[in-house]
Amino acid sequence: MLIHSFLLASTLSLAVSGVSATAAADSAEFFVPGRFIVEYQPELTKRSTLTASNPHEDFHQALAAIHPAGGVRSHFNYSSPLFTGASFSIHDSPDAIARLKSLPNVLNIWPVKRFDVLQTDATDMKQTSHAFGERNWNPHAHTGVAELHSKGLSGQNITIAIIDTGVDYTHPALGGGIGPGHKIVGGYNFVGPLSGTSSNNKTGPSNSQIDQYNPLDCQGHGTHVAGIIAAKDDQNIVGVAPNATIRAYKIFGCSGGTSEDIVIAALQTAFRDGADIITASVGLSGQGLLDGPANLIASRLVEYGVFVSIAAGNSGIEGPRYPSSPGAGEYVTAVGSAESNAILTWNATAHSSSGESITFKYSTARGVLPNISDTTFPVDFLADNADDCTALAAHAANGSALLLPLSSACENAKLYTAAQNNGYKVVLRYTDNPLKYSVPTYSVQGFSIDVFGIAADLGAWARNQTKAGHNLTISLDTLAAQPGVIEADTPRYVSEFSTWGPHFENGLFYPALVAPGGSILSTWLDGRYSIMSGSSMATPYVCTFSQFFLDTISTNPFF
Repeated sequence: MLIHSFLLASTLSLAVSGVSATAAADSAEFFVPGRFIVEYQPELTKRSTLTASNPHEDFHQALAAIHPAGGVRSHFNYSSPLFTGASFSIHDSPDAIARLKSLPNVLNIWPVKRFDVLQTDATDMKQTSHAFGERNWNPHAHTGVAELHSKGLSGQNITIAIIDTGVDYTHPALGGGIGPGHKIVGGYNFVGPLSGTSSNNKTGPSNSQIDQYNPLDCQGHGTHVAGIIAAKDDQNIVGVAPNATIRAYKIFGCSGGTSEDIVIAALQTAFRDGADIITASVGLSGQGLLDGPANLIASRLVEYGVFVSIAAGNSGIEGPRYPSSPGAGEYVTAVGSAESNAILTWNATAHSSSGESITFKYSTARGVLPNISDTTFPVDFLADNADDCTALAAHAANGSALLLPLSSACENAKLYTAAQNNGYKVVLRYTDNPLKYSVPTYSVQGFSIDVFGIAADLGAWARNQTKAGHNLTISLDTLAAQPGVIEADTPRYVSEFSTWGPHFENGLFYPALVAPGGSILSTWLDGRYSIMSGSSMATPYVCTFSQFFLDTISTNPFF
């Protein structure tokens, strides 16, 4: 727990956070049907009916005896000081699991959970410039990492295991290759062939079969995580530990989610490969009980001296008490998200029927380009009814966009429901404080509308124009334009999407801490860069910083 205490008090300036909630789904959504994980004794005990030579053979013989008609499939055998067991599928045998639990060597059996990458949205940056460079984008000055870099701490002699979608190791900022002498020294591919792995159909060293040792990314998420940890591109970004060694464990294919037994296989493989740190931005919100198998193994890793950071989840908008598995493991460092020190903005122009116009910048609630087909649309300005949810719900839309002050007393969920039901495509929010820029960090998950944040001066101008009886339209410069960067009004505030609250079982606050995770620039597929938001982005930041602490105390006589 010493690491936790130090991180909370360190120059990271990370705020304390906690758990979240999302509406309950039924078990079919949470679990892989018919698939189970079993833990059994690591050594054989006396059996009267079986002649197995090891605990895996012993269990599978018992499984075959209980279900002799077939329909049983073995997926993984787990053998390590952390966990001895297996994952398997069994169908059409309602009593089989109860009978397996009664076996003398079996310790526990769990259904296999479905896991997803924990992110919000991404903006793909097809090219970069100095506008997205160290001065504007890097959060290291706020967290204290820049000072550590100035003292020569940059991740030397650290091996970090990334359990994610793999890594695009061909990216120049990530070393341009894989193997000895490269930043990405190796890893493992748990999910199959590499065909069609990216927009350029990059296939890596082998595409003829499952290449177990080729963790090439084809989703982008793991590449983004790797850049936060170890990117080194002087014109764009520098990771927290640019000289760290990375091992990538690919547990997701080119789309979709993964399963808990694959996550466990990756955790055990990373442990076997000697990782100093393991980071995983994966999980299942609302299933964060202490005794889940992935939670147990992650906690056991910490007991063996491995620092484990896992994303807390992105369900904060739903409320407290929604921890994610495996981030809810007892000794795991669950990481939530705080807002970055910079905001992405795009350019637009507001036009009045009076002949006046004003150019302005807007941000988006998702931190990505708006997903709308029209670049010019009429605007309704309803400042006088902004606090009246009933009036908003009854209002007939006269335009595609609704302009409202951020101070509206109508809660966001009701406001966005009314806007969406009335046919609006965009809601524009502005602050009444002329010194502030409106940044719509609140969630729009589940809504088809886009939410823009705009500056106070545009709100005042729009109010004057509409009171004079003029009509307004807004034109976006282009949906393909590269965004600009402005300084954030609320850097280090906990992101609204970040999961928070007390833990289900042990009463601890969840997550353990937060780090920069809102609107983070990092590496992307095919040599590109992207902006992403989520606890997934905060988690690698914390995992790397932990090693700086360990390096310091290893040579400090006061510890």
